Amino acid sequence: MMTDTKTDTATHTATDTITDTAKKRVIPRSDDNITRIDVRIPNSLFEEVEQLAIERGEPVHHKSGRVTMAPTLLDLIRIGLDHYSPEALERVSAKLAASQSDTASDNRIDLEALEDRLFDKLGEKLQSLAEELAEKK
Repeated sequence: MMTDTKTDTATHTATDTITDTAKKRVIPRSDDNITRIDVRIPNSLFEEVEQLAIERGEPVHHKSGRVTMAPTLLDLIRIGLDHYSPEALERVSAKLAASQSDTASDNRIDLEALEDRLFDKLGEKLQSLAEELAEKK
């Protein structure tokens, strides 16, 4: 028996139930082991996940008429977390740190070159102005 979170009354059915008995799965609205979140994603990504859920044979929600996506999203999150093990995250972090330091040194080199060119142009302009002033005297 479950409790409906909107009315706090006991109910015998889960709000998110897969009716296919071979794939019976219940994801209750409230549970001490579940946290409900609101995630906003681009429509294109949503459509990809929705298509994947359809291809996996996820059921259609009885009220909205849309495919149930929570199981597919949970599986994708698990795959992502497994892919980014602590060792993988450490490698990614090291690559990011190296690329940021390379970018910083490249930016310093670019700024020094720009500064040199600006001083050269400024020197030329000052020389030109000094020559013009000398001619007028």
